[in-house]
Amino acid sequence: MAPRRSEEPKRFEPQPLLAPLNDEALFLLGQLQHERDREMKAREYLKKAAERLTDITGELNDRAYLHKVRHSKIIARRVDARGTENEAEENNTEADARYEEFQQRVAALTKRMDLSIRGVIDDMAWLAKYPETLKTVVEKAHDTTDEQRSNSQTASPTPSRRTRQRAIVDDGYSGDEEQEGAEARSSLRRARQTSLFPRVQPVDTPHIQLSTALTQQSRAWTSKTLTERYARNNDYRGWYRVLYDANNPGESAPPMPDESLWFAAEEGRGSLSSSQRLRRRHALDRRSRGANEAGSSDDNDLEIAAEKTRLKCPITLLPYVDPVTSKNCNHSYERGAILSMLTTSTSFVPFTPTQLAELSQLSDKKRPQRERQIRVKQVKCPECNVPLVQDDLVENPALKRRVARLLAQAQKDDIATSDVDNDDDDSDDREGINRGTQKRPVGLGSSPSSARRHTPNPIKAERVFRAAEVGMIPQTQLADEEERRTPRIASEQQQPRPAPQGRERTRRRRSIMDVDDADDG
Repeated sequence: MAPRRSEEPKRFEPQPLLAPLNDEALFLLGQLQHERDREMKAREYLKKAAERLTDITGELNDRAYLHKVRHSKIIARRVDARGTENEAEENNTEADARYEEFQQRVAALTKRMDLSIRGVIDDMAWLAKYPETLKTVVEKAHDTTDEQRSNSQTASPTPSRRTRQRAIVDDGYSGDEEQEGAEARSSLRRARQTSLFPRVQPVDTPHIQLSTALTQQSRAWTSKTLTERYARNNDYRGWYRVLYDANNPGESAPPMPDESLWFAAEEGRGSLSSSQRLRRRHALDRRSRGANEAGSSDDNDLEIAAEKTRLKCPITLLPYVDPVTSKNCNHSYERGAILSMLTTSTSFVPFTPTQLAELSQLSDKKRPQRERQIRVKQVKCPECNVPLVQDDLVENPALKRRVARLLAQAQKDDIATSDVDNDDDDSDDREGINRGTQKRPVGLGSSPSSARRHTPNPIKAERVFRAAEVGMIPQTQLADEEERRTPRIASEQQQPRPAPQGRERTRRRRSIMDVDDADDG
């Protein structure tokens, strides 16, 4: 028996309005502007989706670059080993085919992720414009309802005779007839409303107005060029920088192309238009003027060049962990450090004319509270003193990945260097031990020999002999020890060291002289 298909839910089909919206309907319609929970959740999900796409794109292209480097080394070894057998050539052909297939799959997945993050940005733009569009629709619904009510009062100030008769009949119902005439009264009420108010046009229905406004909003967004939609978006900039950094790692990488050229091929243009060149020239002029205010232009160029490889935050002087970049001056900071500065700041952004007009309408008691609600803290950039607020800070995943990669490479180099140093120290220690054990002492009247000989070390022999002399106990003490059977260590330490006898001194000097003679010979 074939499984039963689940019935598809019926599509919502709004009914036309028979009368203008009442006060309760207008109130509920206005409440939609304050229900932002769904919008905020949707924004959070879209933000996480953009971050995830950025991370996956970077990891995928990192793997592709490592595979490319490995394949290049294989080709180099293959060129050095020319003239191998046919079987090796067949294996090389298969390896090349697998490499090409892998690179094609990476390119296809990267393209899909490019389209996916564009879709995420489209949804973000739609959500950003939705509150304004909804506000416009609600205001228009209020205006339309007020206009319809005023027109109905002007057209029919009093109900007609037929309507009064129906009202009398309606009021003449008894209790027993009320249940039977419920439908009749309902139809009578609708007819009364229809006679009192003119019929509402479909275009004036709120849901149709909202649908029309959202369609116009989508058309306005899609009418923009790809450069206007994505190249100036912070999320896409971060994604593109991560992709470029993964494909071009290292300090010798070429500079990233200008954002105005990212979609030149898709837009059917090969170079910058005159207006784009003019905007770019103005942007460079503004940047140079800002550099002159903060310092010389040469210093600014050096600073921008150093931004590509800077590992440490200018505030904490520690390597970046979660860097953010200011949209105003393109300088980067550690997120926690710059947010802490904003929290403790006592400087605020000046009020806009709209905010000042709003504050002027409030009483002296409510105005301070409203000022605390709408004022925004600001700080000056530690690098160039350009004011910035929290909304000016954007994530910089490319810088985060670059710093992590450089720190990992530096740690790897330190480990390799420490291993080499340890090997050198071990070899030096071994050589030092050999030199110490084979070095002969210089006796009286002798000179050091350049050649090493494997002879007994007189220094060690002398130390052993001297230790024996120090530990030698006089015969009288031995007798006492045998009698008392107790150690006399303390007394031994207090006793002065006995001077070596003449025979022992002669024997030791003779041993040294014999070694010198043997070495000289």
